[in-house]
Amino acid sequence: MKQRRLTKGQYNDALEFITHLILTKPEAVRRLLARFDTHFTSPPSNRQLINEVVRMLSKNNQKFNDSLTKLISIHIERKGGEMAVLDDNYDSYEYDEIWGALAGLAGKAIGGIAGLFGKKKKSGGGGGAAAAIAAQQQAAAARMKADMDAKMRQMQLDQQRRAAERREAESRRREEEDRRRRDAEANAAKKKGGNSNVLLFGGLAAAALVGVALFAMKSKQPAAPIVVQKG
Repeated sequence: MKQRRLTKGQYNDALEFITHLILTKPEAVRRLLARFDTHFTSPPSNRQLINEVVRMLSKNNQKFNDSLTKLISIHIERKGGEMAVLDDNYDSYEYDEIWGALAGLAGKAIGGIAGLFGKKKKSGGGGGAAAAIAAQQQAAAARMKADMDAKMRQMQLDQQRRAAERREAESRRREEEDRRRRDAEANAAKKKGGNSNVLLFGGLAAAALVGVALFAMKSKQPAAPIVVQKG
């Protein structure tokens, strides 16, 4: 079968999909590798998963390629938004419209990766040709691992930046809620204090009116007669 030529865009797409899958769903990748007799004695690191995925891709095992493509297609459908927000040019409407297309691109991209590793060694081939193929495969694998490592680091940095932005936004939200609560309490206290002053002034005014009334009543009473005693 003639190998499809892999474009730079397809290569980047494939590595983006695979790297994000490893970053966010390492257990799913580990189970996939286990189906093809790749096992780990302890939970693998991201780098170990990258190395083993690239090693399997370099074998050009069609069953593995198909299984990886299917896993990535499911991942895109379920985690498309999560993948997209790692892109500063993310547009939710645009990405919502092309999830299906992205899944199709993933299959084409991964299918074309086999071409990076050259043709399989044929039985009876010359030693020089076999060595050249082996060198080509090693170079392609080394390049792919390095590219995926770089993408992994960038994705992790993007995740950390997004997490920091979310924490900062949450902190601002809480500060704003606290400010509003304090303002509401201050306004309530001010209003309560104002009502108390009104009652106090009202009481004083009432007392003053009573005093004035009593004074007026006393002023209207006839004066007591003056008794003059005769000597």
